[in-house]
Amino acid sequence: MDETTRWTLILIPFVLLGLLIGVGALINLVARRPLVNGAAICFWIVLGVVVAMYVAAFTALKATFETGVLVGETIGTLLPALATSFFLARRFRKKARMTRNTSQPA
Repeated sequence: MDETTRWTLILIPFVLLGLLIGVGALINLVARRPLVNGAAICFWIVLGVVVAMYVAAFTALKATFETGVLVGETIGTLLPALATSFFLARRFRKKARMTRNTSQPA
């Protein structure tokens, strides 16, 4: 995998994360309450891509060493975005729970 492809695979999930967080924040702003967690959506999308890569590698008719290396490198480039979106999703979920618990009338 060349350097340009590697950087593209690293940056695309982070751009997706930023877009989904922005769209989620916009929806939450319009709704005036936490409805959408964009980081959680990004986490599940990137996790789905990682699982699909593993499934494609394991079910390939001609499994070669080069295919395994390509899948491993691709998954390795997606892991930072996966971890970031996971921890941001947890943070946003905790913030949503806190606002939900404090905004209920007594």
